Amino acid sequence: MYEKPARPGQIFGPRDRLRRIKYHRGTEITVLLRTGAKSRRVSIQSRMTPYAAILRLARVLIPLWLALPGAVSADALERVSVQLLWKHQFEFAAFYAAQEQGYYRQAGLDVEIKEGGPGIDTVREVSEGHADFGVGTSALVVDHYRGRPVVSLAALMQHSPTALLALRRNGIQSVHDLAGRPVAVDPHNRDEIEAYFLASGIPRERIRLVDQTDWTMASLDRGEVAAKVVYLSNEPYWIRGREHEYLILTPRSAGIDLFGNTLFTTASALRQRPAVAKAFREATLKGLVYALAHPEEITDLILARYNSQAKSREHLLFEAAQIAELTRPDIVEPGYQSAGRWRHVVEVYAGQGKLPADFDLAGFIYDATPHKTPAWLVWSLAGLALLLAATVAVLLKLRGLNRRLSLENRERAQAERALQESEAKYRELVEHANAIVLRLALDGTVTYFNEYAERFFGYRAEDILGRHVVGTIVPERESDSDRDLGQLIEAILARPEDFQHNENENMTRNGRRVWVRWANMVIPDEHGNPIGISCIGQDVTETRKAEETIRNLAFFDSLTQLPNRRLLIDRLHQALAMSARSRRHGALLFIDLDNFKLLNDSHGHDIGDLLLIEVARRLLGCVREGDSVARLGGDEFVVMLEGLDEAPGDAANHAELVAEKIGDALRRPYYLGDIEHHATASVGIALFQDKAMSVDELLKRADLAMYQAKASGRNALRFFDPAMQATVESRTRMEAELRRAIQRGEFLFHYQPQVNPNGRIVGVEALARWQHPERGLVAPSEFIGLAEETGLIASIGRQLLRQACEQLKTWSEHPETADLTVSLNVSARQFHHPEFVDMVLANLNASGVEPSRLMLEITESLLLDNIEETVFRMNMLKARGIHFSIDDFGTGYSSLAYLKRLPLDELKIDRSFVQDIETDENDAAICAAFISLAHILGLRVVAEGVETEEQQYFLAAVHNCDVLQGYLYGKPMSAEQFTRSLQVP
Repeated sequence: MYEKPARPGQIFGPRDRLRRIKYHRGTEITVLLRTGAKSRRVSIQSRMTPYAAILRLARVLIPLWLALPGAVSADALERVSVQLLWKHQFEFAAFYAAQEQGYYRQAGLDVEIKEGGPGIDTVREVSEGHADFGVGTSALVVDHYRGRPVVSLAALMQHSPTALLALRRNGIQSVHDLAGRPVAVDPHNRDEIEAYFLASGIPRERIRLVDQTDWTMASLDRGEVAAKVVYLSNEPYWIRGREHEYLILTPRSAGIDLFGNTLFTTASALRQRPAVAKAFREATLKGLVYALAHPEEITDLILARYNSQAKSREHLLFEAAQIAELTRPDIVEPGYQSAGRWRHVVEVYAGQGKLPADFDLAGFIYDATPHKTPAWLVWSLAGLALLLAATVAVLLKLRGLNRRLSLENRERAQAERALQESEAKYRELVEHANAIVLRLALDGTVTYFNEYAERFFGYRAEDILGRHVVGTIVPERESDSDRDLGQLIEAILARPEDFQHNENENMTRNGRRVWVRWANMVIPDEHGNPIGISCIGQDVTETRKAEETIRNLAFFDSLTQLPNRRLLIDRLHQALAMSARSRRHGALLFIDLDNFKLLNDSHGHDIGDLLLIEVARRLLGCVREGDSVARLGGDEFVVMLEGLDEAPGDAANHAELVAEKIGDALRRPYYLGDIEHHATASVGIALFQDKAMSVDELLKRADLAMYQAKASGRNALRFFDPAMQATVESRTRMEAELRRAIQRGEFLFHYQPQVNPNGRIVGVEALARWQHPERGLVAPSEFIGLAEETGLIASIGRQLLRQACEQLKTWSEHPETADLTVSLNVSARQFHHPEFVDMVLANLNASGVEPSRLMLEITESLLLDNIEETVFRMNMLKARGIHFSIDDFGTGYSSLAYLKRLPLDELKIDRSFVQDIETDENDAAICAAFISLAHILGLRVVAEGVETEEQQYFLAAVHNCDVLQGYLYGKPMSAEQFTRSLQVP
């Protein structure tokens, strides 16, 4: 009888393992079992002969032995660890779900989830054996090339979450605005962002990537960086409600579409424990599917059991929705990693010089479905081998034909049952496979159509079996390429060995066109002759649409759908070559909308986008079919006209007609939502015919001509000519000289006396001069304008203010000059510099000068830009004792409202009104009115340009002007000359 049965009629429990069988003592058989860490013996008494007992025992033990390996003991769980890329969040929900739902335990695994963070390199952790698995990025392929034995197991995200976030108020409208400006990145995404910039056409030397110092918006809001890396999976949550203030830039817009999180291990771990790697991968992907289907449940799990970094439930649910978008389980099977996508990743990093373009991916991408003998077959063969051994042992010991025939019958019955079970499993597998499975006869008729194919194509199997594949699920011609698909099917049927893989358009029952990638295999008969073809298909419609979208993003502007800079440059190369061969001129029109920024600032970027879309439509309506219209970015458009005329004059006339047509079209009113808007454009035109001219040179010429059109007053067109180039080169040289002059300190002040009606000098106006080493003394009219445009005026103004304060300090030490005031001009750009107020006060403090002796002259143009900020800054300086004068009053946008609001001390009448007061009654009346108005407002009046005694008499004696300035009292002179004129020791 049996000892210690697990339940009546059962010898072994579900955790028992067979260790050894021993026969002894007549008819007694002893079986050694192992249960967990303990061993025990079971004795079986039988009245049968020893050999019959062994055979009977084998009939019981063999099926049990085949079944037992699937049961996993708690003590036999394999301990493994996985290193996360970052701290706990929904991004790693696949691991939490697999742990919580018991998928790891069912796979025989005891998994430790290791949190990531700053300074933790997942590749190093896994490579050095601190973790068995890790979560990495697409940069794993670079690590593989560099010798780290990493293997990519599964793509946990089909798209990278990496993006850049910038503030619109910092002037960032596109990725090109980040050239030369600091962009914060971290080690995980530095390579991807660099590839994004290069693909956008930004030169490598203009890319400035800095280390991420914080993982909040603080550095961006403070202006320390122009943009920072964010993860679309969760960080946009922080800017909800303020999205309009920010600009999100994604590498996918430039064709850089990398995988996101990627599960990986090492090659050695894969060799040593292939079953563990496979089990961990499958359990993790099962967890990913569960997490995406149950976001609220997994969110509560993270909040309850993991360090969620103080994220709210709402934040984690937001992240869950973003992860679903990046994973796209509705389109791509979770974990699927296309070799073509990895080839794209290689091409991206090869463009950065990080690995060769032909780098072999063999050994890097894990094959989740390797061609190997099925496990059930191995166990079945092993069981059959054991059974055969038992049978042989019995045959050697037992005699008799009846016993041998009985054994043969039993074996045949068992084989038949195994065959039936195998066929049933095969039918179940094929019918429920997540793939299209069909078979074709050699004449092209359908002989098998699985359940997935029925759902995909919309046919029931009985409706399509026996019908030809062409005309049912295969159209006769492909819609895009007009390929004859009937001939393709004939070729596949005739030479299936040449078409093991093909991709073609298919058609559903309702006529919808889809794309399917097919794997074809010949079905032979028992003699090896082909009798049909087995076809397994995968729907790749969305993949092809995504590839088309990527192509459009790479070569077309996403807003207007016009060609972008990259495609334009390609077409320009072709146009230059064609023009050189045909000897016919072409023309490049560079178009920039006038005052576009005002529309954006007043009505928002949404209205600005509507205007750009309408401008693109109107431009297309102004050109011929063969001409090109492109958008370079912002409000800049380019029109390329080809094949105009051989004579340059005729070609120019043709281009001018098109430009005027464009100008008329763009001047028509725009109806943007509820807004009626009027706009104009400045157009620059450059002709081309010479193939030797570079594309960059041609664009530069057209751009230069456009700026000349803007300089002429906007709403105009200009042709490029060499004189423009000479002017630009001259300005470029002067800019370089200005920069050297700032370094050498070549700027100085000349001082012009200011006198009261009694003729006593009460102050001076400081007038800037440039002591050029070759040209001598250069007047401000020759360099101030360029300094304003280039921003160098701030550095020049800083040097001159320091000189003025030092001069005041020197004069304060002599009685004759101790009470003098110094007036100096402040440009609008200098005044609005963030450090202007601190710079003025610092120079006054350093020199120890009384602030009331400094008079800052501002122009009316300064008041047009942010009047509130202007008043605020003036009041800050006014509170410290500094005086203000409004210069050239009456020549600009004079407004009594400005005079009323500004904390002014002085009003200066421009010389243009003073010079003709003796002969022009209007000028005389204007000067008298200015003086009267200023005195009513409590302001001191200074008249500039006084050169005659008659002017002095009219201003001082008749109308009580407070201070006079002009050549009548002295020309501008150096400080030494002015001091000598006063006979100061």
